[in-house]
Amino acid sequence: MLDNQLDNSISFAYISNWNRDSRVGIIELGLCLKLIQEKYPESGLGIHISQYFQPIYSGLLGYLILPCRTIKDAIIQFKKYYGLMWDGFTVNIIEEFDSICVSWNIPWIDKFENNQEFMEIIRIGYELGICCFVKTLQQLTNEHNLINPVEINLPGSKPKNPEIYNESLNCSVLFGCNEGAVRFKKSSLSVPINLNNDFFIELLDKQAAAYLESIKIVNKTKSNEFLLNFQKILGRGIENGTPTLDFVACKMALSKSTLKNRLVDQDLNFQSLLDKVRLELARMYLDDQLLSLAEISSLLAFSEQSAFNRFFKRVTGLSPLKYRKTILFK
Repeated sequence: MLDNQLDNSISFAYISNWNRDSRVGIIELGLCLKLIQEKYPESGLGIHISQYFQPIYSGLLGYLILPCRTIKDAIIQFKKYYGLMWDGFTVNIIEEFDSICVSWNIPWIDKFENNQEFMEIIRIGYELGICCFVKTLQQLTNEHNLINPVEINLPGSKPKNPEIYNESLNCSVLFGCNEGAVRFKKSSLSVPINLNNDFFIELLDKQAAAYLESIKIVNKTKSNEFLLNFQKILGRGIENGTPTLDFVACKMALSKSTLKNRLVDQDLNFQSLLDKVRLELARMYLDDQLLSLAEISSLLAFSEQSAFNRFFKRVTGLSPLKYRKTILFK
């Protein structure tokens, strides 16, 4: 087995220097895969590694999935925020007659198409990423058979033992393609998401606790029911990237002026409530060491990381990085 053949120090020099608050470069990842492949020179390395993937490794994707209701919602979220994970990559989603195709493009891959060794590492990276992507979608539903791919495309030449791909992935696998891609039946899009996995339940519990802390509900009075509804919709606005008064008023079926007046009646204003929700969510996200500051900034719907840094320091007196360090040393 893979874990019995690998020297644990192979990629340690690279991994130990990866900064939690920055993205891992594709070149660095490729070097790690190359070193591993030298110790494990069989076909399907990416497939083997993907077998160790667990929901807890989802990081940013785990939080992005929480507001989703269907597989289609999850794929759209994945496309929207993919740039946070890999610079230079783009994700395309194409709905065809009876299938949906998700493809990943590396802009500079054509410059190395004649370098067989390099293209092999690219292929391994693609097969690892696609397998983890498929596994993530399958973990979101009880209907695993509906999320099986019907075709996978991989760059690079055909490996010596291509049978392992068809057998392990249970679908047609094409090699020598211009980009990595995976196709699903179009019916997969409507499959509902089931977040009963312990990892997602824990995320939902943390998120709910953060929301409750942001408005300090003590007694379940009528006014607090209004605040709870307001806070839930505001949270949805943050998740969608639109935490605005217009968005909340529309979802609550109120005019902007009526919503403002309802808040004023309770000595509240929109911006202070938005700050409170963002603050509690920020504390929750900073506690998760798998999330970078750039990812947290996007999850909180800030236009850029510097805006998040300024906000957090304004309300806590600490930069997000210093706050995270205080958590680590508790």
